[in-house]
Amino acid sequence: MSCGLALLFAVDVSLSIDTVEYDLQTSGMARALYQKDVQHAIGASPGGVAIAVIQWSGGEEQFLALPWVLLSNPAEIDSFASNIANMPRAFSGNTAPGSALIFGIDLHNANPWRCLRRVIDLSGDGSQNSGADTYLASYAAENSGVTVNGLAILGSDRNIEQFFLRNVVRGPSAFLEITNGFNDFERVFHKKLLRELPKDLIGFDARFKDLRQSILQSRQLTKRLQ
Repeated sequence: MSCGLALLFAVDVSLSIDTVEYDLQTSGMARALYQKDVQHAIGASPGGVAIAVIQWSGGEEQFLALPWVLLSNPAEIDSFASNIANMPRAFSGNTAPGSALIFGIDLHNANPWRCLRRVIDLSGDGSQNSGADTYLASYAAENSGVTVNGLAILGSDRNIEQFFLRNVVRGPSAFLEITNGFNDFERVFHKKLLRELPKDLIGFDARFKDLRQSILQSRQLTKRLQ
């Protein structure tokens, strides 16, 4: 079984994130998936998009919150988004993004769908203070054919942006998005999804209308010339 894209959302649930901030992450992810432009791009992706969600904290704290599922239509996407919004929290410990990446590589390798692109989306608000070396783990992901994109949440850690750029973001077309606190999470997560999904499919409806209009104008001109 194959698909166009496999996306693994790696959600930070370390001690620096309180209950309200955790809820802003999960609700923001869900609402982004409810958006029509995201759903259209997922539905238009050849073979659909496989998505899973992990929660991560300390070196030994990684949890597969939502296993791999292949999404291809609005009903499937809505159901998955609802599951994200209602995920119970698994941890509240140290910050080990490197260990989360290693866990994510293993999950990608165990994915029942063979996808053309494999991506880990790692979000977080703090630098590593435990677990596997993040820099080495990100290179391990790249060497395994997994791109690592980042979503850095600005807050108490003033070095979070540089930490992500130097240690997390890795692989072909990898990028970093930055959210100005948790209240901005939904907007930035939505923007990030649109960057990750096939670009030539986003906005297809609008381009199709433009093409159809051009064809009609061409036909009208041809009639006048006959």
